Amino acid sequence: MSSQDPLEFRITQVTPSRAQERAHRQRTYLISMGVRVACFLTAILVPAPLPVRIALIAGAIALPYFAVVVANASRSGSQRPVTGVGSLRVKRPEIED
Repeated sequence: MSSQDPLEFRITQVTPSRAQERAHRQRTYLISMGVRVACFLTAILVPAPLPVRIALIAGAIALPYFAVVVANASRSGSQRPVTGVGSLRVKRPEIED
């Protein structure tokens, strides 16, 4: 490569922005809460045997804890990398002899 060719650096391991991370956590939490409401309403409105109703109510009670744990899991260092962001072109500085 000659000294006038630009260097190209690929950005391959960029973590999501705070806004993207927050949006992902909120979406995950809202989906979990939707499942919780569905469990609760099914236990109340649908005629089912007692063990099924108890399991649905137990799920509705336990889901908030798991929803918070899952939604906040990305904050603990296991962030998903963003790939294919693009490239950065940098010109090499001219070195004088």
